Amino acid sequence: VRPPLDLSLESFSQNAVQEFVTIATGTDSLDTISSENAVECCQIAHYLQCQYVLNPLVDILIDAVDATNCRSLLELADRLGFPLLFERSLSHMMKSLEETECVWDDLSEELRNRVNTMKAAIESSILAGKSRLYFGSIQEYLAMFAETLRYHQERLSDSKQRQTEEKTAHLVRSHAWEYNQQILDRQEQQVQRMEMVMKKQREIFSSKRRE
Repeated sequence: VRPPLDLSLESFSQNAVQEFVTIATGTDSLDTISSENAVECCQIAHYLQCQYVLNPLVDILIDAVDATNCRSLLELADRLGFPLLFERSLSHMMKSLEETECVWDDLSEELRNRVNTMKAAIESSILAGKSRLYFGSIQEYLAMFAETLRYHQERLSDSKQRQTEEKTAHLVRSHAWEYNQQILDRQEQQVQRMEMVMKKQREIFSSKRRE
């Protein structure tokens, strides 16, 4: 079970905060961001919900994924909810597994189990600079989608329980609690969209089989 996010700008290095400020204020462009601060600046942008900095930063991280950073970026993408970064990182991890198992060593048990489930169901590759997922049949695709949906439903349920416990324990809603609630609201909306998509896809594929 993930611990609740309890962040402030004091959680980040001074250099990263200063670099984020220069980018956010337009003093410097994203092209000048240092590689050592890119991840922290992305986390700061996410914490402050600064989308005009966050979105291009995520794109930069996607392009920067390689065998040495795929594990840490996979965890970042999973924690903050960046699906394209998660997919690219996962793809590189699949390739790394052909050579070494060390990329798994520091993953949480929850994330390792999820990746193992996906590993059994998908083949990852890099085409035209983007990772793509391939499925052998419609049934395999629906099964993988259903597994992913269950995972997100369980995460949502755990997050709601932790948020309720935090509110009960502290009575006062802190900035961190409000921040977590915003993430929780988006997480719930994502699950609801996935549920609707799953229902629609089952209807579509069911009608195709009848035809």
